[in-house]
Amino acid sequence: MKDSDIEIQNLGGEGQTVVFIQLGDETETLRRLKKRGLHVIHMPGEAPISVIKHFEPSCIVFSDGCSTHYAKEAASFFFRKVPMVGVGAGQRVIVEALGGEVEDDKVTERGALYPSLDNPDYGIQTFAEPCKEVVAEAQRLAIHYNEQDNAYF
Repeated sequence: MKDSDIEIQNLGGEGQTVVFIQLGDETETLRRLKKRGLHVIHMPGEAPISVIKHFEPSCIVFSDGCSTHYAKEAASFFFRKVPMVGVGAGQRVIVEALGGEVEDDKVTERGALYPSLDNPDYGIQTFAEPCKEVVAEAQRLAIHYNEQDNAYF
């Protein structure tokens, strides 16, 4: 797949740039991000890293739906570079990309590499299902990232 084959929607907004990677039909989080005034870039789960990087996101949100290997590659690449929020399947994408497992909506870790994946110091927050806290956390992480001059970690 070529980068030019990816359908991108620039949904506007004046705030921090948040890339919303849609893995399924979950749209409530997307609506809430727009309502908060964030600059939202909406793209599908098969968006390659090069496309995501182009928008210089302050936060990446992986929505609920079906995981893709592109999304896992992106989560692995952006770990400790850009804050990430995962919802449902997006939670699974982030956790598995970093070597953890999700069982019954609970994160378990392999070894001692990640003492806690839901840790603001890592710029990661995951949620088992969509809720309004997802958007608040994405905005908080994006603001903090920008305050640190894009050197969050």
